[in-house]
Amino acid sequence: MLFRSPRVAKPVLPPPPQPVAEEKPAVIPKPAPEVEPVLETQPVAIQHEVIEALSTYGFIADKSEIGLGTISSQEETHMLIVPGQTVFITPAKGRSLEKGEKYSIVRVFKQVFHPVTGRPMGYLARILGDLSVVDVGNKVDTAIVGDVYMEAQIGDHIMKHIQYQTWHRKNGSPPGEVLRGVVLISPEGKTIMGKGDVLFLDLGRKDGLGTGEILAVLDPKSKSSGGEISATQSNTQRSKGKVEVIIARERTSLARIIQSNREITPGDPVISSPQQ
Repeated sequence: MLFRSPRVAKPVLPPPPQPVAEEKPAVIPKPAPEVEPVLETQPVAIQHEVIEALSTYGFIADKSEIGLGTISSQEETHMLIVPGQTVFITPAKGRSLEKGEKYSIVRVFKQVFHPVTGRPMGYLARILGDLSVVDVGNKVDTAIVGDVYMEAQIGDHIMKHIQYQTWHRKNGSPPGEVLRGVVLISPEGKTIMGKGDVLFLDLGRKDGLGTGEILAVLDPKSKSSGGEISATQSNTQRSKGKVEVIIARERTSLARIIQSNREITPGDPVISSPQQ
């Protein structure tokens, strides 16, 4: 008698374990970096206009501005100072230059006095170029010449670098305010000036004057120049012409005569029209 083997059921195996996904820490977004505001700079054409004006006609500088030091010698013997040349600077007594800083080269011509009050206004100077200090010594500093706009030579002065790119255009005086000043001198030494000539005024940024502003030049003998008549009532009988400010510095400005009815001379009053 045959016996059948009992059928053994196949064991049911559990499913293979599934890989456990690793929990990743939540990503915290980084805050966007703060973007510094871009400072508005002058267009290249205006930068060149400023440099040309300061090198051709000059500016009136305070004694403290031009008293940093002088170029005393140069590494190579040249008649004139050229870009890329090494020069040596003797700082003025009690003054010092900083390594890595940029400075302007200026030539000082004469002291300027107010034609009406006689008080000193500063020194007539012209910008010649710039240089960077590479080494500071005990008595003499070393610098490398950068750009040269006019002929520079031994004996020229050093002053804090003038930032041409941040020279602001017209600021504008408060509405209704009338600015009154005087023609100081002609940078070319003229005593009689007309259309196209340039001159200095005894008004500047501290008075609310800005580059591009137009002022009337009055006859000092007319009553209106003393303020008895509104600036908006000017006429050819009392007005000598008009000037437009090229560069406004802190206390003085360089301007060009854009209209001339009569001869303009140092000491003539100038007045701005009140803004509406």
